[in-house]
Amino acid sequence: MRNKVTVFASLAGVAALCGCIGSIDYKYTYDPAANFSGQKTYGWLTQPSYSTPHAPMQDYVQYNADRALEAKGWKRVSDQPELLFAMDLDFDTYDGYQLRGVTLRASRRDTGVSVWRGSALGKIDGSATSPDLQDAVNKILSTFPPK
Repeated sequence: MRNKVTVFASLAGVAALCGCIGSIDYKYTYDPAANFSGQKTYGWLTQPSYSTPHAPMQDYVQYNADRALEAKGWKRVSDQPELLFAMDLDFDTYDGYQLRGVTLRASRRDTGVSVWRGSALGKIDGSATSPDLQDAVNKILSTFPPK
């Protein structure tokens, strides 16, 4: 009986540990002096595209970010946006569909000063059949604009 309890406790500990390993840590920071109340337009900073295998994932992040920002009343414009967004994707070197991190940054177009940054760090499945990447982008942008 004692061995069964020990095995059960060991299995429960392993299951709990596995749950922690797959968790995603969300963080954000912003410039407390920045005033977001009058701003409602944004664009994307032109940045080098990721290599061909990762280009669709970059587009997917941008697509989901656009949807999340539109739902908050922000409008994407190509001429004179108030804020410019940029992204950083940190890929797992062993699997092209696994991400270790997604970071979105917003800067003032007129000054280039960074005013907000949000990130998701952890194991994020970037394949089209998984909701992980969309969920990560939505959770990152849930903190934008800061209140």
